[in-house]
Amino acid sequence: MAQPQSGPGTSRRSFLRNVGLTGGAGTMLATMGALGLAPTAEAAQREQPFRAPQPGDFTLTGRGAAKVVVVGGGIAGLATAYELGKAGYDCTVLEARGRTGGRNFTVRGGDTTTDLHGNTQTARLSDGQYMNCGPARIPQWMVTLDYCRELGVPIEVFTNVNADAYLFNESTGMKKPLRYRTAKADVYGYVSE
Repeated sequence: MAQPQSGPGTSRRSFLRNVGLTGGAGTMLATMGALGLAPTAEAAQREQPFRAPQPGDFTLTGRGAAKVVVVGGGIAGLATAYELGKAGYDCTVLEARGRTGGRNFTVRGGDTTTDLHGNTQTARLSDGQYMNCGPARIPQWMVTLDYCRELGVPIEVFTNVNADAYLFNESTGMKKPLRYRTAKADVYGYVSE
């Protein structure tokens, strides 16, 4: 993190902020390019465009298995170790927690977890029931879905909004449930008046 300046003048950060406020994002990007802080159009013409690694880039053809240590057992670390393992590398994943998965955390009946204060909880869920404490959904990123198919992870439909769901709040004086789609249309109509 940048240290505050002790004398008169302006910092690079405040200068770029003021350029951005005055001229907009395009002007700020051009200024950053002139200062060597961002790529310029000239650099884009000289440099090769980014190419994602291909499956053969990491294959150890004719060589012994190299050892790789992956720090972090979240999704990125596990995917890295998995891909390098397929290419012949001997991978070790180091994870600070007692479980892998990073922010992906599924709790099933009988699972126990201990928080930072030492409090331990045991899930009392029925057979077949579970709770996803991490991300609730997988966006339509093809790589993630490809991993699910390759590893046999079942995909479940997750609906963010159900227009046929009912809303009911007794404390607001509602007499009967109201469909979400009706409530939404009423709000739009009221706001547009």
